[in-house]
Amino acid sequence: MLVVVLAAVLALTASRRAHALSNAAADVLGGLYTGGLLAYVILVRAEFGFLALMIVLGVIWANDIAAYFVGVAWGRHKLIPAISPGKSVEGFVVGLLAGVIVGVIAGNAVAWSPVRAGVLGLLVALSAVAGDLWESAIKRSAGVKDSGAMLPGHGGVLDRFDAVLFGVPVGYYLLWWLT
Repeated sequence: MLVVVLAAVLALTASRRAHALSNAAADVLGGLYTGGLLAYVILVRAEFGFLALMIVLGVIWANDIAAYFVGVAWGRHKLIPAISPGKSVEGFVVGLLAGVIVGVIAGNAVAWSPVRAGVLGLLVALSAVAGDLWESAIKRSAGVKDSGAMLPGHGGVLDRFDAVLFGVPVGYYLLWWLT
């Protein structure tokens, strides 16, 4: 947090641009957004164990992978084209279903109630989609296509973590309910 604030102060004092304050505020909020939400990965691992973390991440990844492949192969109806033109309703629905299936199967391995594990799968998958859409909305409002060039073809590093940023915190609170 201190590093983020110091970077913002440096940006404010070094910049002569008219938008220095809004840029510094975006830097601070961006640091808190990514760092704060990624901290839930550590919380899940510390409080519920490695297997619980892998189940939550497995739900997120199953949702993402199933939605992508079904959307590419059979997606005909756009989900929210103004925010994320590549997402389809078909991919969205199958992604949620994949999240529920992974939640139930993996939850069975650790003796969770199938209904509760299915709810965890559904809500974590939904929040993962929300994270992806949120990050897409941020990019659209900033007028950029990709959040960076470090991973060509993947929309940037943030695109690899957007679903995790929303999915893991929801998973954390659902794990309290589940266990």
